[in-house]
Amino acid sequence: MMHAATLAAAIDTRIASLWTGWKDEFHSSVSMAQRDLFEYNLGTGALVSTTPLALPSGVAGTLSGNPLPPQLTTAISLRTAQPGPRGRGRFYLPAGSTAILAADGLIPLVTRQDLVDSFAGYVGLIESDLADTQLSVWSKTHSDAHDVTLVQAGSVWDTQRRRRSGLPESRYSVAV
Repeated sequence: MMHAATLAAAIDTRIASLWTGWKDEFHSSVSMAQRDLFEYNLGTGALVSTTPLALPSGVAGTLSGNPLPPQLTTAISLRTAQPGPRGRGRFYLPAGSTAILAADGLIPLVTRQDLVDSFAGYVGLIESDLADTQLSVWSKTHSDAHDVTLVQAGSVWDTQRRRRSGLPESRYSVAV
């Protein structure tokens, strides 16, 4: 098992590559204030340690226009070979800007490509830096982990308060 400090050092070394690809997708009022690495016991799900991480340079987004409501977000979805919720993960990104809205009000393909490609590249760099490291989704219910095989983002805006279903959506995906 890798020590959290080793993983934190690798993540900190590569954050510039991720943030460079992401900051142009967020409104200028969005900034990064804190980053932490949480280490959990895979068998019990108990928190083992928390390690503070450095902030990248230029921690604010760069988009002009009006900020979108904070509840409106793009989600990055993590997919594994395990079917169902047990093999899926997601995390929500900060609010965007009206400057990126497509004519139909959806998330443009170029935005989804920038977000997903940058994240997949970031994961690839960390995995190449650290032997035997693989991004995984851990199921608290089943106490097991599954390696992420696909990173994707959809064209429909997400909210953290409500699941949406039945809306047609195109997804941009990259294998990791």
